[in-house]
Amino acid sequence: MPHRAPRRQSHLPCRPPRRLLALAAAATLLTGAAPALAVDFIFSAGNYLPGTTAPEPLLAGDVLQINGGGNKFFNGVTLTNQSGLVNWNADSLFMTSGAVVNNAGLWDAKSDNALVYGGGALPTFNNTGTFRKSAGAGVTTIGGTIAFVNSGIIDAQSGAIDFSGGGATFNSGTQFTGAGVNRVSGNATFNDDFSSANLVLAGAASPAATRCSTAAWTGPAARSTAPGKLPPGRRSTARRASANS
Repeated sequence: MPHRAPRRQSHLPCRPPRRLLALAAAATLLTGAAPALAVDFIFSAGNYLPGTTAPEPLLAGDVLQINGGGNKFFNGVTLTNQSGLVNWNADSLFMTSGAVVNNAGLWDAKSDNALVYGGGALPTFNNTGTFRKSAGAGVTTIGGTIAFVNSGIIDAQSGAIDFSGGGATFNSGTQFTGAGVNRVSGNATFNDDFSSANLVLAGAASPAATRCSTAAWTGPAARSTAPGKLPPGRRSTARRASANS
């Protein structure tokens, strides 16, 4: 069996049973609140070190708290949130040298900050779980040509989530939800069907229609097609309109 990375001491004297942690994780995904049995790991500045800053992967009951305190770097490392919770509470995050984030749990942005490309090989953020913005009336930005690859839920409950970096790919199964705004303002690729309650393509051509959904296209080259589903194997690319469009 793979070796489980050592855990940092927490405020709990021992780790709760896995069954209880699984139930707590389910409550987390439904409510967005940290469960009572959660084990917190703090990341406030410097380089993220998998297995030292927090367990790798994050499992049910693991909560990574990204707090204010200074520049934070994912420098050529992999962070896997398998079934835990990441609370992005403060500060922009720099992804460098091919860093990878795999989120299959809940990643909750609670501030108006950015994922920033910091140099080296291009980083990747894979979301098959829920990427949520639950606080902050401003914008959480996915920028800097970060390859944000999504087949999960993009949930803007507050303010806006803006994909401005030009590296976003939205695969089949993508859902845009929430009372806020999900906005694509840079180049993006849409593969097959997706659903949306609040998607805005700002200054971009329509990628395709949505199925059972609502989307708005704005900008000088905006256009849309009839609601439906892309045929199997088809994909569409949205690109920002040029000044001459």
